[in-house]
Amino acid sequence: MAKTVLAAFESEAFQPDEDAVALTGLGRREQRRRECEANAAQYGYALHQLDWEVADVNMMSETLGKPTGHGKDIWGVPVSRLPLDIIDLRELCRRLKVSPLAVYQWVGNGCPILRCWPFARFDLDRVQSWLAEQGIQDWPREGEYELERPICMLYREIYDGRLAPESAEEVMDRLGLGVWGAPMPIKGGW
Repeated sequence: MAKTVLAAFESEAFQPDEDAVALTGLGRREQRRRECEANAAQYGYALHQLDWEVADVNMMSETLGKPTGHGKDIWGVPVSRLPLDIIDLRELCRRLKVSPLAVYQWVGNGCPILRCWPFARFDLDRVQSWLAEQGIQDWPREGEYELERPICMLYREIYDGRLAPESAEEVMDRLGLGVWGAPMPIKGGW
């Protein structure tokens, strides 16, 4: 029986469609280029002015789930030219002692966010400048324990009936999927 199952999985019916894989990779590569172009524009640069290029995106090599880019200016952010403090959502929440739900609302209202699907990063100085420009000086402060795993805060909001599961998915997607459960080592990134 086991040999039959193995043979079935190794058959052509279970092999990925190479054309579909290639098209998905091209689509994701173009999406990343657009996102990185937008990231660069936030600092007044065009991508061709930076030490940057998008890497090949390929489902088979798992690069769909990893940040891509070559050079010093990863994800279209001019880190080689400007002294930037780029952090992920977990670290932003920890430093400002703010809930990810508040950050979600800030981003919806124009708070600067740097994107490269499925990740998102923040420039701490630009976030603090934006808060000052908006006159946002106070927000409910969260404790270190609550901020250890931001996903638990979303679960709590859902459990208490203050947030619908569909809304939680939108929050996670807008702020980047890669930082909710635990810190992720990012090769060649921030």
